[in-house]
Amino acid sequence: MEAEQARITLLPEESTLAPGGTVVQPDGVLMTPSCHVLLEAKGMGRSAFQSEQLSREFECVVRDAGTARPLLLLITPSAPPVPVKGHGRLPIGAAIGLYLEPVLARTKDLDRSLDDPIACIPDVVAWITWSEVKAAVASAHIDTAALPASVAGTVQRLRDDLVNAINWHGRT
Repeated sequence: MEAEQARITLLPEESTLAPGGTVVQPDGVLMTPSCHVLLEAKGMGRSAFQSEQLSREFECVVRDAGTARPLLLLITPSAPPVPVKGHGRLPIGAAIGLYLEPVLARTKDLDRSLDDPIACIPDVVAWITWSEVKAAVASAHIDTAALPASVAGTVQRLRDDLVNAINWHGRT
């Protein structure tokens, strides 16, 4: 219902969690009146999350959501466990939990009190793979009958371009 009001920013400015440089650089932010989504997309190659990255992003989205629902949406090449630099592949909750305590200790302006931040992870974090994104986009029914021909063509080209980009980046 809030899709018309959604504001999407790709490659937004970094967010500072604490004075002195603890920053978060998400790939995107999506905001609606009731939801604040931080997007993190990992490349299809051998990319790994930095050791504190998921802890920082988790804390950032919780802090910045205010009264809206926080959501950290991860787009990954494969289903979890996810690769974390220096730690191998970990379940998402474990990857966040590894560095959550030191990140929380350095976070400023945390407007929300989290009694048990680890317990909140399943409610705040979601993931989808690039192949699932591609399948959803490719199979989505889009009724363009009521649209002007130029708009309908643009919608179809955008869908095709996204599918082609995922295919191209997924090549080995």
